[in-house]
Amino acid sequence: IMQWSGYLVSLWRPLRAGSSTTKAQPTTVPPTCSTRRQAASIVPPVASPFVWSAKWSASDLATSGFAPDEATLAALQREAKGRYAKARISDRTEIAGGAPDGFDKAALSALAQLSALKSGAVDIKNKDVSFIGEAADEATAQAVRKALRLGVPQAFKLTEQIKYPKAAVAEGPGNYIMTISSDGTA
Repeated sequence: IMQWSGYLVSLWRPLRAGSSTTKAQPTTVPPTCSTRRQAASIVPPVASPFVWSAKWSASDLATSGFAPDEATLAALQREAKGRYAKARISDRTEIAGGAPDGFDKAALSALAQLSALKSGAVDIKNKDVSFIGEAADEATAQAVRKALRLGVPQAFKLTEQIKYPKAAVAEGPGNYIMTISSDGTA
């Protein structure tokens, strides 16, 4: 029991806040031992504010911040590996408590839409989602905006700035440029 308790303390010590509990579970041990195996339940510290971000550029994706649990972290990692398969991925996301309801849906939606852009970033702070980036064209920018509005839960405040290159005006027959000189003649 002392070794197991020491193990729990070693896991718990780096946390700023949190709790741990153990439940005794009998196990089969040799007759010379009289110990019981313990199952641990460790509650991660609460992050306030609860933040997560992803930054995407040509061939690099960097994520950091917090995920509320192992399942959400695994889902974010699967999404990143699936959508950014050829990119270099740096993930510094850690587990913490304090996520708002719908965080997983907001983060997964934003991460998916970020992949449609040439570059960009998403920052989530509690229930505020900031999404900026550069699309290849206006149609892509509009599609990403629509998908974000549908994918990010309504309880979240979404702000987005997606830029795209303006189409050049084609010069050709029927396109005239008129100048007026200072003497009033055309």
